[in-house]
Amino acid sequence: MALPIDQQPSQVGTYEKILTIANRIMNGGEITKEEAIELIHTSDDDTMILLAMADKIRQHFNDNSVDVCAIVNARSGKCPENCKFCAQSAHNSSCIEKTDFVPLKKILEDAKYHFERGVHRYSIVTVGKALSDDDFEKAIKAYDAIKKYCNINLCASHGLLDYDHFMRLKEAGVTRYHCNLETSERYFKDICRCILYTSDAADE
Repeated sequence: MALPIDQQPSQVGTYEKILTIANRIMNGGEITKEEAIELIHTSDDDTMILLAMADKIRQHFNDNSVDVCAIVNARSGKCPENCKFCAQSAHNSSCIEKTDFVPLKKILEDAKYHFERGVHRYSIVTVGKALSDDDFEKAIKAYDAIKKYCNINLCASHGLLDYDHFMRLKEAGVTRYHCNLETSERYFKDICRCILYTSDAADE
């Protein structure tokens, strides 16, 4: 339970500041960018109170429930990008299964399997910088089918898309989109040289 505004502690030190920010958030307020940056540099002495108040905020808004998401790897391997950490890259020597776009029937069966077991979200994930027009249409048909047969929230991860593609996904029922930034802009060039950080960030 959040403290009333008039009972919130004044901002004296880091400990008090953490309490003030947490109670402000639980009372409907927001944390500023400057405050968030300051909390990143919280000392070891105050780390436990930071973690405790973060958990208190979680409990205040979400109780102890979790949002479970399952994914299907709908197209695997043969990615032309050279991300050093990724097993899906054609530049790496990992021994993984390489597949074209998985058939609609298999995706729908997998979505039904997870829906029947109480999963809240389901995401179709594909490897590569972007989907071909043909594969994108396959993804749309899969989302339409899942939405028809499963009362489950839909997510997507298909690389770089334009505005029209995003609108098509929205119309198909997708409510969340995932795109890896992997690391900071400063270090990005050291792990991937096939794509600009700004391109990935714009997609994010």
